Amino acid sequence: MTIDILEPERHAATTQDVVWRRLFIERNKMERFRMERDAVHVTMDSIPYGLRPEYYRRRRERLKKYFEDE
Repeated sequence: MTIDILEPERHAATTQDVVWRRLFIERNKMERFRMERDAVHVTMDSIPYGLRPEYYRRRRERLKKYFEDE
């Protein structure tokens, strides 16, 4: 048996690994995004309704400073 006979199998296995890896990474990104989004919702729900405008004002100021520094 020569290496030429095994080459198509190796290529197919490598291609499947690449596809699986790409899907795995995408699934993990989506899961991390979902967890971060849920954390934001929990944070927002914990802020009393009357203090939300103050929270948004301070958040906007922090973001302005962050983007000005870049």
